Amino acid sequence: MFGLRGDFSALERLFTRIQQVYKNEALRIAGKQVLADLKEQMTYGIDAQGRKHTPYTPRYKKKREKAGKRTSVVDFRFTGGLKDSLHEEIVSSSESIVTVDEEHEAIAEGLQNGIGKKKVNPRNLFDVGDKTGQAIEGDIVKSIDSLGPHNL
Repeated sequence: MFGLRGDFSALERLFTRIQQVYKNEALRIAGKQVLADLKEQMTYGIDAQGRKHTPYTPRYKKKREKAGKRTSVVDFRFTGGLKDSLHEEIVSSSESIVTVDEEHEAIAEGLQNGIGKKKVNPRNLFDVGDKTGQAIEGDIVKSIDSLGPHNL
């Protein structure tokens, strides 16, 4: 029987480094795609499955009309602060998240869970649909294909 002996610790470190580079790149890609899709959904008033959000409540609709804002599309953009406060962040070696600035957390939570004691108009605001998953998968494959030994 033939066996190869030696110190392969350098090779093992290289393989570990290659895995980490691909993992970090995948997390970065996933975070950016989720963020882009959430902002697009907010702009066009759709959820992750492409369905339009329920209309504004009559009271809030009047407030928007008075301010000269559109009411035909539920775009969550009165000032633009909530949408602008979203950002992606890699929080660990296996997790990338989209966060909301502290000043907009209550607004985001209210939109997601519903407003007031009766939880009126809960929105499926921060979900990710199949379209996002497919885009992430495609972008990761392209990125892996484009990474060469010079990036390791």
